[in-house]
Amino acid sequence: MIAASILVAAVVATPTGRLKYEPTVVHLPGQIVDRRHYGPPGFGEDPKHDRREDDLLLKLNHSICVDGSHGDELKSEPERNVRELMIVPPQARLPRGPAMVAGALFHA
Repeated sequence: MIAASILVAAVVATPTGRLKYEPTVVHLPGQIVDRRHYGPPGFGEDPKHDRREDDLLLKLNHSICVDGSHGDELKSEPERNVRELMIVPPQARLPRGPAMVAGALFHA
């Protein structure tokens, strides 16, 4: 999953139209929604004992592609047809619904 930390700046893409990982900052339109999922210890394998975790997601209006960066293990993984991003850190005060989110992308 790709995540976006919230910042304010301009849209930057490669000449091919693909986006880049941090420190490049992008603006992406979509819907901010809550997501609840199972966490440790079993991540859903033992729902009785697994912790429930809440995240904020940006469900994108259009899919995006992110180019990997050579020589940087954390940013080397290219992604294609991404339809949702986790917002990090989860901003409880962000309004849910349509939004334009600005931030830097990183692979999680």
